[in-house]
Amino acid sequence: MIFLDLFLKKTFILLNCKRYLFTLVINKTLQFVKPVQNLTNMKRIIILSLSAIILMTGCKFFGKKDTDKKLSSIEQQRIDDSIKFVNQLNQLKDDSQKRIDSVNSACANPSYTYYVITGSFKNPANAENFSSQMISLGYKSHIITISNGFHLVSASSGNDQAQAFQALANLRQAVNQEAWLFVNK
Repeated sequence: MIFLDLFLKKTFILLNCKRYLFTLVINKTLQFVKPVQNLTNMKRIIILSLSAIILMTGCKFFGKKDTDKKLSSIEQQRIDDSIKFVNQLNQLKDDSQKRIDSVNSACANPSYTYYVITGSFKNPANAENFSSQMISLGYKSHIITISNGFHLVSASSGNDQAQAFQALANLRQAVNQEAWLFVNK
């Protein structure tokens, strides 16, 4: 988009330059075009017209310096924007890595129990029904009641973090895409 804008501005400058020169040539020509009485006036008109044509094709020279300055300022702005964007991406990468390290350090403790949760219910009867369905599918399901009153239905549990993540991946593919991991101390 920037290059299109620059091209249009450059074209506009060239057209204005040509229009000015053409108007100048026409005015000068009209001064000499009185009734053409001899060959000398005709030669002047032809020479003036040819010089106008030559000058009109060479108008690129007049607008080039301004265009180069505009192009370099646009290019500098694009470079500055790119640098800002890269810095923002690096900051996001660092923040994400800190979060990952925090989760890994919190989950790496072997005294934790990992539960793969496939359902969360406020009503204990709904939790029992869902747990029965999980058992019928062949999972070792049990219900965990937490302090906020919710009843979590777990399809798998264990003390190994790697096995818990593997079980989570399997359950997301087979049973519930929204299954999640609950870590209990």
